[in-house]
Amino acid sequence: MKQAIMLSVNDNVATVLEKVAKGEEIEMKGTSQVGTIVAKEEIPFGHKIAVRDIRKKERIIKYDNKIGVATADIATGQHVHIQNVASERTEIKEGGERA
Repeated sequence: MKQAIMLSVNDNVATVLEKVAKGEEIEMKGTSQVGTIVAKEEIPFGHKIAVRDIRKKERIIKYDNKIGVATADIATGQHVHIQNVASERTEIKEGGERA
């Protein structure tokens, strides 16, 4: 089983500790109360995975810090990266797209 780390119960993403293939189970380590989730797609080493469903325009929380805003709905087990997250330092247009 693959592993990911969460440092806060407030996090909605975890960081995978090795490359994960679609369909693999991932065990959460750290302060997580999530247990395990299944990857919906391949996730590269060091990237984020959604540990619960995240709605468009909801903040992405990693290590109890706001790191961005979802530009689309993100399902539990999906890769969370530039394809579905905008930095809060970047202006976000109406509809969730980056400026």
